[in-house]
Amino acid sequence: MVAPPFQPAADGRRRPPLAPRVAAALLVALLATGLFGVGVAGAAPALSMATTSLSPTETGAPYSDHLLGLGGTAPYQWTTASTLPPGLSLAANGFITGTPTATADVFVTLTLTDAASATVTNTFELVVTTGPAITTPTLPDPVVGAPYSAQLGVSGGSAPYVWSINAGPLPLGLVLNSAGVLSGLPAAAGSTSTTFAVADSQGAKPTIVITVKVDPSPGIPEAYLVTDRAGSVSAYASAGVAVPQTVSGDPGTAVAISSDAAGDHYWLATSSGEVVASAGARAYGSVPAKRLSGRIVGIAVNPPGTGYWLASSTGRVYAFGGAAPHGSVAARRLKGQIVGIAANANGTGYWLASSTGRVYAFGAAHVLRPATRVPHDPKVVAIADDPSSSGYWLVNDAGRVFANGQAAVAGSIPGGRHLRSVIGITASPVGGGYWLLLRNGVVAPFGTATPLNGVEIGPRSRAVAIVRTS
Repeated sequence: MVAPPFQPAADGRRRPPLAPRVAAALLVALLATGLFGVGVAGAAPALSMATTSLSPTETGAPYSDHLLGLGGTAPYQWTTASTLPPGLSLAANGFITGTPTATADVFVTLTLTDAASATVTNTFELVVTTGPAITTPTLPDPVVGAPYSAQLGVSGGSAPYVWSINAGPLPLGLVLNSAGVLSGLPAAAGSTSTTFAVADSQGAKPTIVITVKVDPSPGIPEAYLVTDRAGSVSAYASAGVAVPQTVSGDPGTAVAISSDAAGDHYWLATSSGEVVASAGARAYGSVPAKRLSGRIVGIAVNPPGTGYWLASSTGRVYAFGGAAPHGSVAARRLKGQIVGIAANANGTGYWLASSTGRVYAFGAAHVLRPATRVPHDPKVVAIADDPSSSGYWLVNDAGRVFANGQAAVAGSIPGGRHLRSVIGITASPVGGGYWLLLRNGVVAPFGTATPLNGVEIGPRSRAVAIVRTS
């Protein structure tokens, strides 16, 4: 029996047969779920490229870009028939890596192949721009002791830039900040080769080797040492001048200090005749207590530093090491007490100064005509030789300086500013000037001598002596 095309409903209306209605519902469901008309359920989507563009880069910057595929059947393999920019290469896993060595703007055709041999091809633009380059091949010469600042330059690449030291030291006293400014206060003359580097935001990092030549200061190199009664030594020097390594000790009661001509070492003398040498220097002997006449008041080192003379308050001179003995003051000739000793420039003689202003010469040293009148009771406290001429200076406790021979008259401390506390004098290295030492450690420069900065400051109880070292 054939089913009628329509069946009566309960309400008396006719409806379609059941089978066609079920088929129609199933069709609607299949269309709604997308499983009808698009292939077999569970099949992989078609192979395609997820990568839509290549990252730009620059010369000198490490590069890495990962190509991505979709659909198809893994694993994938990437290939190209195009020529990549120099320095770059494509791996089968889809990584383009390397460091570009030349600028480029090229179109690269890439092919993606899956395990089922399905392929898809697309063309991409790859741009390589100019990376950073250092534009400062040389730097201005710094000068010892003079403030210095120089900007390193860079062009190309991508800001921000960060500067650094890639290898080698910088000259002593200079530093480099991340902005490429080399600055500071140079402390020593000489040449230093340094490798500078600058990195940009893309990771490029060019380097350059620059030799920085630090010139010596055009000023006169100057330095002096001050010792206190406990033997603590303080060093003062112009910029860039090396001074002997100072030490703090307790040799007894220090009364005098002297150095060699090179200024590399110094020797301290105590009132009892003991000699203490600085680091690296040799002590050639001290005065035995049984031989000491009076008390030691001064020490003079011969120019090469191979010996020294000690002078006592009674005019006795004790020679040690390579310092040749040239004589002492006979008791009958002594006027007042001896207060100091100074050797001539070549170490072939020395002068002894008494508190009365009387000078006694020995060896090749000669008593010289006073250039300034010495009062009847000068109260002289020290003597210093003039290294630039045949002359020497005496100074009294009031800061009055008396020039002898060709020594220049460079000035004295004005009255009332010293309270009779001047205790020492030493000449500037070029002559024509001197430093006066006060008991409180203050040093007053005159003539060619200039104020100096402290390099090594030791603890001070009371200053007793001063000596130049350059």
